[in-house]
Amino acid sequence: MRCKACGRTFRPVNAVLGLPFQRRFLDELVEKAIGMGIQMPFGRASWALRALLADAPSPEGLRRQIAARAATLVPCDAVAGKTVLVDGTRVKAGTNPRGSAVHLAISAVPGPEVAGRPTIHKRLLHLHVGDAEGLRQRLLGLPVERLVHDGGMNLEACASKVQRCRWHLVHQLNHYLWLDGMKVEQRRHYQKRLKRLLWRQGPRAPEGLDAFIKELQIDGFRQSAEHLENAQPQTFTWQADQGFAFTTTAPLEREMRELNRRADVGARWSHRGIENVLTVLFHYRLNEKPIVPLRAYQ
Repeated sequence: MRCKACGRTFRPVNAVLGLPFQRRFLDELVEKAIGMGIQMPFGRASWALRALLADAPSPEGLRRQIAARAATLVPCDAVAGKTVLVDGTRVKAGTNPRGSAVHLAISAVPGPEVAGRPTIHKRLLHLHVGDAEGLRQRLLGLPVERLVHDGGMNLEACASKVQRCRWHLVHQLNHYLWLDGMKVEQRRHYQKRLKRLLWRQGPRAPEGLDAFIKELQIDGFRQSAEHLENAQPQTFTWQADQGFAFTTTAPLEREMRELNRRADVGARWSHRGIENVLTVLFHYRLNEKPIVPLRAYQ
């Protein structure tokens, strides 16, 4: 209400509830707004709330609330006895035409069956936008015992036992065979052979990979042989340690699809903006959601 005589504005509901004049929303509403803002563009989230309620934070206000929430979140450090999965992708952020890299690390262990289907317990360990050094430093500061990655970066010193993703090795071989000039029909044959080798158990599996690499070298497929030779020390780590919960990054690929879904909105993000949104999104997806008291929020 506004007084026509003196021009002062009053908020009777605030006075009844005992709230300061400046506050418009309770924490409960802000929490719902944040939950929508991390799932869809800020403008659409604000519009959806206004369609259901008398008032809602503006798109800019929603962005600020998500940034404030991201600053309070602490990543999970509980990795003892778990397998850590690492992956990265590019999003349209920053000034680089190809975008910027987002690095994600989670811990994963098999969970109980629900409705006849297996589940996976995942926890967010690290997420940042930028070069890989931030991820490497984070992993070096954690007691990581088992690590699975796709070979995009050197993480040998980040864990006591490092395993290359078996699915990525087969998938990446297709690219290197193409660089070596092999036709697509032949590439599929070599990929199937490599897949059988990587999933074979027993001491003969490493010997079979050695023979496969030598065959590629003899046939003149130099880049393909070099690709497998570089990955060879981390290819069969899982055979010597049965504690690996996963030997591929498949549980993390589901999270990467969710990351791309939220980041690909047809606009270019700032580094800090997309990192804030993704940090809150994956903290809510994988870690414990904070309990917000029903009190006023400015």
